[in-house]
Amino acid sequence: QFAAYLLFSIPLSIVAARASVTRREQRLKMLVVWVAMVLFVLANSRAGFIAVAGILPLAMILAPSRRARTLLIGGVCAFLGLLGFLIFPLLGAAGGLEGVGEFARGTYEFILSMAGKEGIIDEILGVFLVNPLLGVGIGNFPFYLPSGSSGTTVATTGSIYANILSALGIVGVMLFSGFVGSIIFGLVGVLRRRRDPEVVALAFPTMVSIVGVMINHIALSGLYTDSYLWAVWAIGAAVVRLDSRSRQAARREG
Repeated sequence: QFAAYLLFSIPLSIVAARASVTRREQRLKMLVVWVAMVLFVLANSRAGFIAVAGILPLAMILAPSRRARTLLIGGVCAFLGLLGFLIFPLLGAAGGLEGVGEFARGTYEFILSMAGKEGIIDEILGVFLVNPLLGVGIGNFPFYLPSGSSGTTVATTGSIYANILSALGIVGVMLFSGFVGSIIFGLVGVLRRRRDPEVVALAFPTMVSIVGVMINHIALSGLYTDSYLWAVWAIGAAVVRLDSRSRQAARREG
């Protein structure tokens, strides 16, 4: 959860830093951003690292300017340097390339270990098949599991997408995909048109935040409890609306 929150907040914090009135204020805010990046690495969230890997290609393609791409490349290099030569020794692992190699091997073994989770997948599919069209209802997933399968804890699907599939069915998945997809495609349109520099400057980090948390939530099921999800979706929708109003004003003036 902590890594997912940082994925949401770091890109928007960079925008806040760049909008600072004084250089001193900007440096202070960027210091906070770098501290947040260090905390993200220390959180050691594999889902978070996978989300970063998924964000980078999209960010490189849709970056609003050459300067933004240069800053992005510099940030990635600094992030990798921090990961390989500082963080691993602090965690007791070997530093340098050896530490990165050990982390890569551990991640690969973690992915392979997913084969041992067939029970969870079978349970999700079993609940989904109770009512494939409309689902079993929000919060009802544990009540449709075999008795004793979740032990003494409240069972969760472990993924926002599996949560929606089991709770709201095919109809819910389609509505959710349309909701989030319309925001992402709207932000992509803003970045491609590049009409209003201020709107574009907000659209890019907002899109990065949305894509990051959506990838990260493959391993998180907090659709109804993670308020920052709804906050970043609302920001994305507002940015698309601002761009639409800007284009309408330009047509009237023209």
